[in-house]
This record gives sequence, C-alpha cells and structure tokens, in this order.
Amino acid sequence: MGVVCYRSFAGHGQPAPSAVSTVNGKRIGGPGFTLIELLVVIAIIAILAGLLFPVFAKARAKARQTSCLSNARQIGMAVLMYADDYDDHVVPWLIGDVDTVGWPGLLAPYARDRRIFHCPSYSEAKLREIFDRLGYSFIFDPPYYPFSYEPDGATYGISYPGTCDNLGTPDCPRYAWPGSGWDGFHARWEFRRLGDIRRPAETNLISEGITARTSSPFMGMPFVVGFANCGWGMHFEGQNLIFLDGHAKFVNGDPQRPVFQDPPGVWNGLYYSWDK
Repeated sequence: MGVVCYRSFAGHGQPAPSAVSTVNGKRIGGPGFTLIELLVVIAIIAILAGLLFPVFAKARAKARQTSCLSNARQIGMAVLMYADDYDDHVVPWLIGDVDTVGWPGLLAPYARDRRIFHCPSYSEAKLREIFDRLGYSFIFDPPYYPFSYEPDGATYGISYPGTCDNLGTPDCPRYAWPGSGWDGFHARWEFRRLGDIRRPAETNLISEGITARTSSPFMGMPFVVGFANCGWGMHFEGQNLIFLDGHAKFVNGDPQRPVFQDPPGVWNGLYYSWDK
C-alpha cells in the first residue's frame, strides 16, 4: 500500500492556503485579468469607438441640417410677410446708395430671433472650400476680404435680379434670376412682385451661402452675396433652399443643374427662371 505525503508550509502538518479564500462560504479574491486579456478588451473598445464615432458625427450634422431647415422656413415666412406689407414686392437684396441696408436687415422685423439668419453648420473654412471648388475663391482675396456679418449679414444668400441669356441648352441653360433690387448685370434698379413669378413653388429666392459687408465695393455695392450653388455642400452633398411661395426644402447636388424646356425649345434653369 503506498503512502501519500506532502510537504507542509503552514505548520502543524496543514497544506498551504489557496490563492482563493472564502468568507461565510463565498469566494473572494482570485486571479485578475492577464495583460493579453486587457489588451483584447481595449482593442474591442477601440474598434467599437471607431464604428460609432462616425455615426454620432453624422447624427450631429443631420441635427444641424434640421435646425438650418427650421431657420429657412422662418425666413420664408418673413419673405411673405414683407411682401404683404410692401405691396406684394419681393424683398430686395439691398436698398439704398449711401445708407445701404441688406435683405436680412429688411426682414429682421419679421423674425422672432436674429439668429435665424445664421446656419449652425456654417464655417468660413467650409465656405472657402465650396468657393474654391466653384472657382469663386477671389471673393476671399483683398480688396473684398475680410467680411463683416454685422449689422445685417447672414450665412444665407439671396438672388439679385437680372437675366443670363446663355445658349439655352441642357448644359448651358438660360437663367432669369428672381431677385429684386440692384441689377449688377445692367447697372440699374429692378423691383419685382410676387405676382410676377410664374412658378413660385419652384423658384428659389434664398439659399445657403453668404451675405456680408465687404472691405471694398463688389459690383458697385458694399455687399458680397453668394447664393444658388454657393451653399452646395454645406450639408452633406446639398443645401437648404427657400422658395417664393415661402416653403423651404433640402436639395441635393448643384441647384443650378435641374433644367426644363419651354415651348420655343429653350432650356431654362428649373429653380432660376421666374418668367417661365
């Protein structure tokens, strides 16, 4: 018969205590995580963060787009209230020669909060990126730059009056800008009424872009105004547009690209042909 023996470390012939002990019958202590296990957990957390952070960023950008659209709708209502008070006239992009007032200043009495004229997604860096892509980067050079958004600037731009009689083809359509006020194309004042607009629900008056006072006159006026495709890309691949019936909506892509053909066969900009 064999004899089983052990070496005692605890004295009195008792075995050494285990690394795991009990209190009132419950296990306490025990081995912790190994370094490899901790590294695996950290790697998993990093992967999840990498997946979720872009989702959160997109959600924040979408929220800013929605807030901007709310601003746009309020501006659209202000345009209609202005017309109601001023004999159906479309709000001009500016008035006056010496004491010039921009369109945000004209609409301010109809706005509950002056902040509706500023998009939460706007940054000058983003506007520079858009203008560089469109070939308008000269606006950010002297003598026009730097800009001032006070007292009557906006991160939205409004149409001016005037007609671009291009080739009238799908790739080079004709535009009849629906705005009112100073016509820089023909160096004259031109004022328009809402009743003149043939398709108010499809005619864009205000878009994302810029309205700011310049350091030097631009087109003879102390304002730089960028509208239509000047806000293209402010929200994802599009921007919010305000139409002459007062409604606003998000439009993806370049708003100057959609066209339609009139009976004589001329192709016109869908959103920028007030007379067709």
